[in-house]
Formats: sequence, C-alpha cells, structure tokens
Amino acid sequence: MTLDEDKAPNMHFLIDWIEYQTTINPMIALELCENLLSRLQSFESKPSLWHSKPLISTLTTILREADEMDDLELINRAVRLQDQFLLMGIEGMEEYFVEAAML
Repeated sequence: MTLDEDKAPNMHFLIDWIEYQTTINPMIALELCENLLSRLQSFESKPSLWHSKPLISTLTTILREADEMDDLELINRAVRLQDQFLLMGIEGMEEYFVEAAML
C-alpha cells in the first residue's frame, strides 16, 4: 500500500485532531497515535510527516500524563510511542530531545 499524496490534507486534519484530543483525554490520544503509527507502518514506502509539531506536542502531553499517573504500563506505552516516532523519522524529534535534555 502506498500513501496517496492527495490524502495529505486529511492527514494534517487528523494530526491536528489528535493533538486536540490530548487536551480532552491524553489516554485516548495515546491510542490514536498508536493506531496512526501502526497504519503508517503498513505502507510500502515510509511516509514523511512534516506536519509534526502537533504530534510532538501530543507526545509531550502523553509523557507528562504518564509520569504524573505513575502507571508503569502507561509509561512503557508512552516511551514506546516516543521510540516509534524516532523510528518513523518524525520531523522535529531531534530538537525535542535537545530541548528535553536542557530541562
């Protein structure tokens, strides 16, 4: 399966919607991100997600929520999501780690 370039605007809407869901329920956003990445990994060619700021914002909120809840399973899922973002080559992840190291 290949990613149709005509679907890019829909992907941007989805990514923005996932970020919005994070403000309502970070756990739902985590599930949505996991499902999105699972779907993207099924494509023959690795899609480029340059509309990544909302995804990184979502990841930050999910990691913070997991840390606050002190739930080991949730923390593991959040870290796995972070790792998948890196493996997928989500643009901006390098800067994300640089900023996190400064905190």
